[in-house]
Amino acid sequence: MPTSYTCYLLENGASIASMIAKRLGIKRVTVYAALDTLNKKQLISSFQKNNVTYFESVSPEEIVNICHKKITEDMELERLHQKTSTSRDECPKPF
Repeated sequence: MPTSYTCYLLENGASIASMIAKRLGIKRVTVYAALDTLNKKQLISSFQKNNVTYFESVSPEEIVNICHKKITEDMELERLHQKTSTSRDECPKPF
């Protein structure tokens, strides 16, 4: 579902949570939770204008870069995990 929020912001530009909720047919509290998650992942940003919080997506290029970095990190973790698992199998068993 977070993909739909990012797509909405890419297509429509900066928006407030209530408008996103209305257009996507999702409860506003759910939208805020998803936007918070996306913000922590640096896929969107927020700014204040007239005491109202607006949310906007980062550029599509930045989304690709973030995803590529995450995939690379995950692959490295998997490689290290496999290496560690193999090393443990080779250890002598205790008495």
